[in-house]
Amino acid sequence: MPTNIEIKLRVDNLDAVEQKTASIAESGPETLIQEDVFFDVACGRLKLRKFASGKAELIAYHRSDSDQVRESKWLASPIEDPDSFQEAMGMTVGTGVTVRKHRTLYLVGDTRIHLDRVEGLGDFVEIEVVLQPEQDHDMGRTIANDLIKQIGLDDAKPISTAYADLIGSKMAT
Repeated sequence: MPTNIEIKLRVDNLDAVEQKTASIAESGPETLIQEDVFFDVACGRLKLRKFASGKAELIAYHRSDSDQVRESKWLASPIEDPDSFQEAMGMTVGTGVTVRKHRTLYLVGDTRIHLDRVEGLGDFVEIEVVLQPEQDHDMGRTIANDLIKQIGLDDAKPISTAYADLIGSKMAT
């Protein structure tokens, strides 16, 4: 199962963050319009990610809720018919929150930097260090923390939960 080291940060000025990110990125920007439909599962998280292109994938992942740089283990599988799949999952396990976002993706080495505009929540940066076999968690944390400094996010507010949790808590109030 692939492993990332990641952190999510709330930002006030995504345009300024994008300028700094673009200056250090090796590739990007790539624009992704995404809708993540979360399912009610007993263990970990399970979401159907639909892209504006019509493609979709099912993503299962385990990640602790922490505002620190943390590990995420995940697995993604392509889905041929996302609407029918979503309906079947909704009938059997239940559908939770839907997250809609405009994501701009940059790459620095094997690290993905997501600049996210999340409907109803605001602007965020998510840094995902994709660990290679020769890299350990400490190396991944060092890479993430170095990027936070390079992009100028030292004062950004870390977010400990998934966007779905933030949207769910807004709906509960």
